[in-house]
Amino acid sequence: MSEVFVHFNYSSNSVRHETNFNQWRAISVVNCVTPPRKIYEEDYFYYEVLCQTCNARLGAKDEEDFYHFFDVLPSPDMNLKKR
Repeated sequence: MSEVFVHFNYSSNSVRHETNFNQWRAISVVNCVTPPRKIYEEDYFYYEVLCQTCNARLGAKDEEDFYHFFDVLPSPDMNLKKR
C-alpha cells in the first residue's frame, strides 16, 4: 500500500462511514484523477480514483458520481459527521 500525504478533499461535503472510520464519501475532490476505464463487479461499475501526484489508488467513484475513499486519515479541520 502506498502512503499519500496530499489533501484530496477540502470541503465539508465529506461524510465518514458509520462503522469503518477510515472510509469517507465525498461529492467533489481535488488532487485526484479518475481514469475513464470502468471496473465492473457483479451488478454495478465504478472508476478508480488515483492520487494526481503519485498515482496511488485512493478509492472509487460510483455510477452516481460519489467518491468513496478507503484507508484515509482526516485532517484536523475536517467535518467528522457520520452519514
